[in-house]
Amino acid sequence: DGQTVGTISSSLPLLVSKNGNCGVAIIGASDAKSLITLGDPDDADVGMIEYDHSSNNMSFTTSASERMRVDSSGRVLIGTTSARSSGGGVNAHLQLEGTNSQSAEFLITRNSADTFSPILGLVKTRGTSVGSNTTVADNDVLGTIQFTAPEEASDTDSRELAAEIAAVAEEAFSTSSNATELVFKTGA
Repeated sequence: DGQTVGTISSSLPLLVSKNGNCGVAIIGASDAKSLITLGDPDDADVGMIEYDHSSNNMSFTTSASERMRVDSSGRVLIGTTSARSSGGGVNAHLQLEGTNSQSAEFLITRNSADTFSPILGLVKTRGTSVGSNTTVADNDVLGTIQFTAPEEASDTDSRELAAEIAAVAEEAFSTSSNATELVFKTGA
């Protein structure tokens, strides 16, 4: 039998219903965790959404293992529980880490009966706010792909740049001109 909170009945154990905005609040102590556990008779916590109030991280668990975390800085971490620097003290907002090709692979697939390919877009504007579209200027770097590795015998997150591919504007862009050079660099 179901438990009804609101005006609609359901066979589910708990239903919260309201005509209009509706929500559920789970409030925990500032040094504790709030969580929603999803389980079955064989594993009571095989799935979970957990918010850690002491570190302000939210984690997502499937098959009884943490798979993704959003940390207190808004970084999405997949395959790791702590952010890493890619060099220069910068921690990317999307990080994927693993120990084999399946867990450290990012895949983009396009299924379409045409000649178009999947796209990985790197977009640069000179705008100063989210959503702005200010044109680029001469020598602006439009996008970069970097290949890095840890420093030898270092236990830090410090990385050395091994190679880089960058797109650089050769002039200010306009509707009739978008001259760009592709620059390839390798380490010494």
